[in-house]
Amino acid sequence: MKEMKRPTTRFERARLWIVLAVLIFIAAIFITSSKFESIKTFIEKSQNTFNLVIGLGIVTLILILIPLFYTFRKRALQEKMPGTMMAWLQSHVYLGLLSLGVVFVHIWVPSFSDTWTSGKTALAIFALLVVSGVVWRIVYVVIPPQVAKNVGNLAITDTEDKARITKVEIDKLLAGKPIEFQRAAQKRLSGSTQEKFEGDEYGWSRFVKLADRLSRYTKRETRQKRYASFLQGWKALHIPLSVILIAVVGIHIWETMHVPNIVANEVQGLPPASACADCHAEIVEEWRVAMHAQAQNAPIIISQTNLALEKFPEFGRACNNCHAPIGTSLTDTPTLPIDVENQLRIHPNGAVVDDGVTCIVCHTISEAPEERRGMFDAFPFEQGNANTFANMFGPNGGNTTLPSTRHGTGIGFMTDSIASSQLCGSCHNVKVDIDGNGEITAFPGSEGNGRDSDRDNQLDENELEFEADGKTLKDLVLQTTFDEWQDYVATQEANNRLALGCVDCHMPLLDPAPIADSAPGSFFADAPERPRHSHHFVGVDYSLTPGYYEQEGMPEGIREYVLEDREKLLRSAMNLFVDVAEPSENRLSATVTVQSTLDGHNLPTGFAFARQMWLEVYAETSSGRKVCLADFEVNGVIIIADCASGQISSPQAELKTCDPLALAEIGLKASKNDELVKLNPLSVAPLSRCDPYLTNFQKILSDGDFNGDGIFEEVEYQSLFADIVKTRVRTFDQQAMDALNTTILINGEPHDSASYEYVFDLTGFEGETITITAIMRFRHLPPYFIKALNDGYPNGITADDLLENMTVVDIVTVESVPVSVP
Repeated sequence: MKEMKRPTTRFERARLWIVLAVLIFIAAIFITSSKFESIKTFIEKSQNTFNLVIGLGIVTLILILIPLFYTFRKRALQEKMPGTMMAWLQSHVYLGLLSLGVVFVHIWVPSFSDTWTSGKTALAIFALLVVSGVVWRIVYVVIPPQVAKNVGNLAITDTEDKARITKVEIDKLLAGKPIEFQRAAQKRLSGSTQEKFEGDEYGWSRFVKLADRLSRYTKRETRQKRYASFLQGWKALHIPLSVILIAVVGIHIWETMHVPNIVANEVQGLPPASACADCHAEIVEEWRVAMHAQAQNAPIIISQTNLALEKFPEFGRACNNCHAPIGTSLTDTPTLPIDVENQLRIHPNGAVVDDGVTCIVCHTISEAPEERRGMFDAFPFEQGNANTFANMFGPNGGNTTLPSTRHGTGIGFMTDSIASSQLCGSCHNVKVDIDGNGEITAFPGSEGNGRDSDRDNQLDENELEFEADGKTLKDLVLQTTFDEWQDYVATQEANNRLALGCVDCHMPLLDPAPIADSAPGSFFADAPERPRHSHHFVGVDYSLTPGYYEQEGMPEGIREYVLEDREKLLRSAMNLFVDVAEPSENRLSATVTVQSTLDGHNLPTGFAFARQMWLEVYAETSSGRKVCLADFEVNGVIIIADCASGQISSPQAELKTCDPLALAEIGLKASKNDELVKLNPLSVAPLSRCDPYLTNFQKILSDGDFNGDGIFEEVEYQSLFADIVKTRVRTFDQQAMDALNTTILINGEPHDSASYEYVFDLTGFEGETITITAIMRFRHLPPYFIKALNDGYPNGITADDLLENMTVVDIVTVESVPVSVP
């Protein structure tokens, strides 16, 4: 009889599925490549990349789900779904392999980090699932021929039925046989092949045949079960892995689509720095060390801001708008800390309210903000959406970048260091119009015109308004650092000289490196090496908060690194010279000259009332004997000098400033413009034991004569009055301690240096050789300032806690030529 054989259908042939899988895979790569080109063409529109990755993810998910239907076709839907089982098996195998290939395209389109994620977990499970399926398929090819050879088939039930029938025949045969026959039969069934029974040879012969047949069935069943167990054992791995994969893919979709963010909230689309660290870990690590990261959380900022608002609520959110731009814009809170009731921190991006001047404050702005824009509400940072951040801008943003699912990129206004530095003007100019004329300049309407009408190298827009006396400011001016830099840039450009930007000094250029982490990188390119600036934002400030640099996640030894960077910056700011006159009448006069080498702004600059930069000057003989400064008389009052000037016993010790009110009583100036100034009691010493030679460049933050008694009292908070910052006068020679500036002309000359005289008493030093040493010292906050704010520090922190971390930098140390005393 001719064998009947069903013809193989088209979809049962493996070749068709292989060709189809290859074509789909090639199409996925082609579409992905085209999409990547469009991303480059359209300046990194993040939604393009996001949609591409999501699209590939959907294709992958569909390709995963189709093979799962093989299980239902095989069982519950056997009679309801079209196609043969072989066709479904072929689709199960080859679409499963194809989906793994598309997965790799899906994950390699964006750059991705080397941290473990739900996506990587899903990939590992999927790879294991595919491997188990391939092995299972191989087993089904290799094992059946062995089954046919050794046991015929895997019909275990048939074998069990035959064994059961054989047992019934044995039971029938044994029924009615003598007890000795039955005992011998049981021994034979138990495995004793030597057992025999004499007296009924025919019956025993029939029993032996049945017993041998039962033994064969039993052994066959055992081997059948072993083969079946081996074949079906892969199902125990393959099917649970499929269930686990679906669950993990669900988690991955939940995370990737940022489902918690879909519920609208104030922080939606505002990533905290920790989110940026997913791709820019090294840069965020640098930022965490910077004062920008502590702008709203430093104890001194919290205490000073809240105290100023307690005294002058009219300041409103001006302070917070610069120190906490994100949190303030979301909560309208004028005081610190932000979000005390944790209404925002509970959301996925809630940490952004504590980030100070964070990544998105600077990098979501496409156009340079106006000067002083930071102190006003609604700073123009951009907010993203549930799935993507706003576009990010930076010096490298216009280059061909790795495609990103999180945000697009561009250069914006950051075309070079000068243009990038315009951003600094948002907050590093602190001026408030007090007289109400809408101007903070002596040249109305000059804002942005770039003119210098009086040719003093100071732009018209930066010339401050004074009263008729030419001394008293009409407005509140706390900081003009950006103005000073603008004047420098304008002067340099007018003379065809290269100008430096803020970023050149405070964000120094590092060795080229990738600005994004990728491991192993994009499907199209690894992260390229690019010029990169440090995000430590090195400056004169550093954190005094106990344990800040030792907290989890901070690099080991980072405090020392910060202090070293700070010292390098300070030491680049000036030169120091000591000139000594010939001894005369038991007196030795030395002149110490301080010369600013600081291009870009004043020395000191910023909130100079909170910076102590002073000279330590002393003299010694070649044998080590101390030569003391000479006392001097003023209007019949002898002011007794210390042996040396500017010496302190520890970084926490106060300078011995002569009391300005006591000086005024004997006819000396209390301040540059002869206002009466009352200093913090902790910072002054009586005339009998003060330091009359003290050369201290620190300004004085006053209350603006709040009481109307003609005395400007030094305070530790900003007052909402005009002209509250006063200039010190050196007691010995009544010289005003004006800041030094290498750009602006005063009477046609730059005030880039100043000289200060010191007179030593040579009585008893005849025949000795004397050397005078001068040291310019610096600390970013005076101890009495820190102590005055003690009551407002958060979390139980005290002034003593902060002062433990105080350091003093010796910026420059010079010695005079040795001088012989006759």
